[in-house]
Amino acid sequence: IDIKTQKIVDDKYLIFHSNINSIAISNNGELLVALENKELLYIEIPSIQKLHSCIEKEELNKAFEIIATTPMLRNSKEHKILEKKYNELYIKAVQALTYNNVALAIKITDQVKNNSYKKDEIQRLFSSFEYFSKFNILVLEKKYPLAYAMCKKYPAFTHTPQYKRMELVWKETFANAQRQMILKRDDLAISILQEHMSTTSKKPLIKFILQHTHQFLEFLKAIDRKDYHTINALVNEHTIFSQIPTFITLNSEIEEKIHTLESSIYLGDIDKAKSLINELIRIPHISGKIETLHYENKNMAQLQKAYRNNNLRLCYEILDKYPYLLVTELGKLLEVNWSKLIYDCEEYALKGDIKTLKQTLGKLIQTTTRTEKIGDLLRVSYHVKIKFLITKKSFKNARTIILSYIEIFGMDSELQLIIKKFEIDSSHSLSFNKEQIQKLPRDNWLHSKFILNMIEP
Repeated sequence: IDIKTQKIVDDKYLIFHSNINSIAISNNGELLVALENKELLYIEIPSIQKLHSCIEKEELNKAFEIIATTPMLRNSKEHKILEKKYNELYIKAVQALTYNNVALAIKITDQVKNNSYKKDEIQRLFSSFEYFSKFNILVLEKKYPLAYAMCKKYPAFTHTPQYKRMELVWKETFANAQRQMILKRDDLAISILQEHMSTTSKKPLIKFILQHTHQFLEFLKAIDRKDYHTINALVNEHTIFSQIPTFITLNSEIEEKIHTLESSIYLGDIDKAKSLINELIRIPHISGKIETLHYENKNMAQLQKAYRNNNLRLCYEILDKYPYLLVTELGKLLEVNWSKLIYDCEEYALKGDIKTLKQTLGKLIQTTTRTEKIGDLLRVSYHVKIKFLITKKSFKNARTIILSYIEIFGMDSELQLIIKKFEIDSSHSLSFNKEQIQKLPRDNWLHSKFILNMIEP
């Protein structure tokens, strides 16, 4: 299903060569399918996390294959990041072809040239440059209508220096004509615009402003005053206004400020971000986006405050509540710290060193949003410790820790196996009351005095 267009892209998502007996999905996102022919299949379902991982590793080909096979991920934030990376790659290839460096262009596009999602576009890119010399001559000879016509046929040319020179000429010509119209010299303005009258992409705009001079001048005044309400009202009434160079320049300035705002949040420059938010929030057509960035900046401020107060537990709870903060500079720093911490704790857990594990985690042991991982580490450390004591025939100590484990975590299948080994090796049976054999909630250990008493103050 394509969510954006609300259409079914394909009526078959997965196809098997035998009927399905049963189907389930694992915690790590794998689809487990049992077929009637006794075959068991493990299928990895593409996810946002997988797509994000491919983008981070610069595996664009794999990322686009995920997009091609999973329409639900199209138009997601990650898809937009992927397209941005692809556009950067595409422009680099155009630049290489502009200077006739075909080998470099092939190398740049190598990872996406056979991708079903981009294959045709890459092929058109290379074939279009067979006509590049003709395009270059037209620009040099100032035959702009024909040059623009070629750009429409071969869009890759719009990323070349030659196209930028044409656009610069157009902007200067339009600005000159604009000045004449302000001075009410319409005849002179028409004369200046004459060289672009036969340019298909420019003709509708030229024709419109000459026929609607009053609205055009009103639009220019609104841009000069940065009266965004009037600008938006006129653009909504006549979308052709959006092609005016001064409007395009204004929009570019706004986009640049949005980019600076996003960078400020990423770097944790809260005050600069606030200043830009106050400036941009009054622009109607981006107010929704700025509200979102304002919300993100407030949460970034929360994260910074928790970090300054050395409250790492709150830092991680904020990161888990607002995942977009994970990609910020501070978020990445905290996650590196967490990964190192967990690596050390895994070592302690595998050694059965319960005390050092708890002390290493310290107050982070109570991080409510990461209880699953912390709980697993604690359980493993207890399991290993008990098994070690059984092996050493220290049955009294093993029994004590088994009872502590039940008090903290309740009864589970892994402990039941350990208890059986204890009873066989010690020749003693362990008896438990009704409360002890019941299963407790997975995060019950968070409230246990046995855990909390061993945390450093």
